[in-house]
Amino acid sequence: MIKFGPSGNCESFYAEGYSHTEEAASFVKKRGLDCFEYSFGRGVLMSEERAVSIGKAFAENNVKISVHAPYYINFAGTEENAGKSINYLIESAKKVKLLGGNRVIFHPASQGRLKREEAVELTLKRLYTLRDMNVDVIVMHGPTGCCFRTARLLESDGVRVVTTGMSENDFILGAGEKLVET
Repeated sequence: MIKFGPSGNCESFYAEGYSHTEEAASFVKKRGLDCFEYSFGRGVLMSEERAVSIGKAFAENNVKISVHAPYYINFAGTEENAGKSINYLIESAKKVKLLGGNRVIFHPASQGRLKREEAVELTLKRLYTLRDMNVDVIVMHGPTGCCFRTARLLESDGVRVVTTGMSENDFILGAGEKLVET
C-alpha cells in the first residue's frame, strides 16, 4: 500500500499554533495523510527519550514514520568521511527504531572532484556495508544509467535493490509516479 505524507513540519503547522513534532502526528492525520518523514538533515541530534515520545504520538495516530539521514553522507568521499557516513546511517537506524519506524532514507554520495566512474565505484564498494548490516531493500531513486550497474552488482551479491529509472523530465517534474511504480 502506498502511503503519503510530508517530510518535516510545514509553515501551516506552525501557523496553526503547533510547535512540537509529537503534534505532527495528529496534524498529518487530520489532513488524511498516513506517514511522516523526520529529517536528520543536519545531524542525528535527538535524545532517546524524545524519539520514544514522538514514536508514541505517531503510533497513537496510526501514522507511519521514517527518517531521512543527514544530507552530508558521502560514500564517495575520503575513507574518514565514508566511515562517518556509515555511523550517521547507524545512528539514524537506531533512532528510527525508537520512533517506531523501519525506513531510513539517504542520498549515498556526491561526485565532488572525482571522476564519475571513481565516485560510482567507491559508492558501490561502501554500499556493501548495508548488505552486511542486513538491510532489507535499497531503493535507488535516480536515472537508469546511474543506478543500473550499481544495482545489478549489489543484487548479484544478495542485496535486494529496486530502481526508479528516472528520465530528464522526471528531474524537472518530480518523478513521483516513478516512486509509485517502484
